Amino acid sequence: MDKLTKLKTFIKTNPMELDVLMMEVYQQLTHGMQGFSMFDGGSHKGWHALRMLQLPGCKEVFAVEADPSMGRVVSDNLTKWHTSSTPQLHLVLKALQDD
Repeated sequence: MDKLTKLKTFIKTNPMELDVLMMEVYQQLTHGMQGFSMFDGGSHKGWHALRMLQLPGCKEVFAVEADPSMGRVVSDNLTKWHTSSTPQLHLVLKALQDD
């Protein structure tokens, strides 16, 4: 079994571990950086955007969601859980492309 198949199997049986794994990826990729921006395309409920906002050195996060009903969920979640003015959060209620 290749590594990707093993990861998929693990995530299917331990779905909450994906958030932990993604946070580790974000932390490793941004380690030692300052003043950077992050982008959560297809923000859905905003959970990844919230993780990105917790990264040391993060200046801003752009959370993009096209679905108006999910946009309200993202907005509610981010307003509830991101109470600081820094890093700055930009919620963009638009599609990533026009087709």
